[in-house]
Amino acid sequence: MKKNFIPVLISIIVVLAGPLKAAVCEDWDLLDKQVRDGRMDRATARKEIIALDQELLADYAGKITAGKFYFPLEGYSSAHYNCVLKGDYQPGGYDFYQGNKHGGHPAYDLFIADKDEDLKDDVTGKPVAVLAFTGGVVVAVNLEWSPKSAIRGGKYVWLFNPALNRYYYYAHLQEISVRVGEVVPAGRMIGLVGRTGKRALPKESPTHTHFMCLSFHNGLMTPYNTYQELRDSISLK
Repeated sequence: MKKNFIPVLISIIVVLAGPLKAAVCEDWDLLDKQVRDGRMDRATARKEIIALDQELLADYAGKITAGKFYFPLEGYSSAHYNCVLKGDYQPGGYDFYQGNKHGGHPAYDLFIADKDEDLKDDVTGKPVAVLAFTGGVVVAVNLEWSPKSAIRGGKYVWLFNPALNRYYYYAHLQEISVRVGEVVPAGRMIGLVGRTGKRALPKESPTHTHFMCLSFHNGLMTPYNTYQELRDSISLK
């Protein structure tokens, strides 16, 4: 009996440590889906997201730094994008708490060279990796999507950086390589550029990743313009 006691105790500790660490991220993921689908009123959502943000800061502050910024698409840089220079970023009308029905476009659409829309770069003939702009912990993912779905972002990832208290959103992905609760360093692959999402699938929409950042303060999810940080970001070839 004594021989089995220590392994069993260790197993219990390991089982408890894992889920407890990711629990707040799983709660944020659930909140995201409820807000997105209009299943939670604004007051309740704001109250819950304030509490979750405090928990995230308590769990991850000091463990994830602001660090360097990496351009979100491997093999590309800000020099490739006229949209970055011409003001693709339009925050007016955006409200996180409106979920899938929000207005505005507080983001940058980062297009790849894909004229035949086969999800591969026209020069390399390979899929393009989506990279973590900055380090963070994965707080939400949407792994499933079909053309019949009304979800605008398709397959997407939310990353939270506690040092900046910002939430980063990467949408229209074809594949996702991270999971809720995973800590991701800056420059790490989180998925592949795709065409998922109600407005990204049609032929008239060039293949791209929708990249958005929201700054958090007392329940407010305020659009943050990453223009200068994108311009100065490190490009991974």
